[in-house]
Amino acid sequence: MTDFSDENLRDAFDADYDETMRAEVVASFRGHQRWLIIVVWIAAPAIFALSVWAAVRFFQTDTADVKGLVAYAGLFLWASVGVGMLKTWYYSRLDRNAILRAIQRLELRLAQHDE
Repeated sequence: MTDFSDENLRDAFDADYDETMRAEVVASFRGHQRWLIIVVWIAAPAIFALSVWAAVRFFQTDTADVKGLVAYAGLFLWASVGVGMLKTWYYSRLDRNAILRAIQRLELRLAQHDE
């Protein structure tokens, strides 16, 4: 079992501790996957902008240009799914970190109970 002799660790995993969403997002930039989080935060708005551009171009394209309509519709769908996948991955990282903190708090309670 984990050693909880450090008082700072006990304070960090206090049972009444509840992080806000903002604090979780800030903490995600401090982890070992920080570079990947930064890439997602840059890529998601860029891909969303691509999706908006494709939607606008779709409605501006002449109806006789079927290839153009299909291309813009496909690009819009691809970009929309891409943004959804990036957000799903990012929120799964946030949930993973919250679950790990809850497990550590549970370990601390069990360790305190055994003492």
